Amino acid sequence: MLSTLPDSVIGVVLGLLDGRSLARAARASPGLASPIRDESEGGPALWRRLCGAYAFRQQGTRSRGRRPWRAVYADHVCAECIEPARVFVNDRVLPWPNGRFGLCAVCIRPATPLWRIARRPEVRQDAGKLRHVLQRITVVRRELGYVTAPTHGHRARRKS
Repeated sequence: MLSTLPDSVIGVVLGLLDGRSLARAARASPGLASPIRDESEGGPALWRRLCGAYAFRQQGTRSRGRRPWRAVYADHVCAECIEPARVFVNDRVLPWPNGRFGLCAVCIRPATPLWRIARRPEVRQDAGKLRHVLQRITVVRRELGYVTAPTHGHRARRKS
């Protein structure tokens, strides 16, 4: 059915989607995946528009060059739910580029289960790395005041 539509109509329809919907459309249909992922045709305009809507900027320099807009968008969204990230967790041990990944305002809260992060192949294969990632998230939650500091099992002494 998609093959019967002209490329201009597909481009207009894809231009109306948000980042989460674009990612889902690329996974659902091979016919939509190529214009979404292709950096030479409509892909850059789609991702550049999304980056502009959320004020995501290129971090490239003259020596490193500019990154694809799809990668810029991916660096600025929540690793768990693909919403715009509000908090970034940094650590060089983590498997993300530069050890940096974002979490949105909902996913940074302690009650949120982070099952997508735990299922990432580079984290899932190494239990130590998974513990490390979850510990870094706990530290960030503590710094933001979502989690109280642990008491380390010490009891307060009574004054007699």
